[in-house]
Amino acid sequence: MDDSLLPFYIERAQKYVKKATGGQDEWLIIMVAGIFYEYRVSEDELSKALEAMTPFIIQEVFDDAETTDE
Repeated sequence: MDDSLLPFYIERAQKYVKKATGGQDEWLIIMVAGIFYEYRVSEDELSKALEAMTPFIIQEVFDDAETTDE
């Protein structure tokens, strides 16, 4: 990643993950920031890449719910 853009991608990823899961899981933020960087030009490919993250996001929501219930 271009070091000068890293804070921007991390910030955007934090907001995306927060809206998607209600939390701030670090590994999801890093994965989403990487996707934002890799697919920063093509909207169609970015959309497909983020859709591919859906199982991970759903898993995180369920894991958080189980932790909260315990």
